[in-house]
Amino acid sequence: MLAPGGRAAVLARMEQTALKDPVMRLPLIKAPVLLLWGRKDRLIPFSNSAGYTRLLPDNRLVACKDLGHAPMEEDPPNRSRHCGNSWPNSA
Repeated sequence: MLAPGGRAAVLARMEQTALKDPVMRLPLIKAPVLLLWGRKDRLIPFSNSAGYTRLLPDNRLVACKDLGHAPMEEDPPNRSRHCGNSWPNSA
């Protein structure tokens, strides 16, 4: 959302979508999920991460201390290190 036009594009896209509660679908996700969650996220509070980690069968949560809703944009060099081939259960 930090890129030029990013915020406006996200807001426009959100106006087109009827948001649905993901609770029923999260347990169906079979792929490993990496959650990079900013502790200062004002859009989806960090406290919501507990529900996601409980419902996703194979997940890893990285709590980003001083970041908000888009940690991968707010601090790319430090966030990208979490996205390598180091998934604990990967073949």
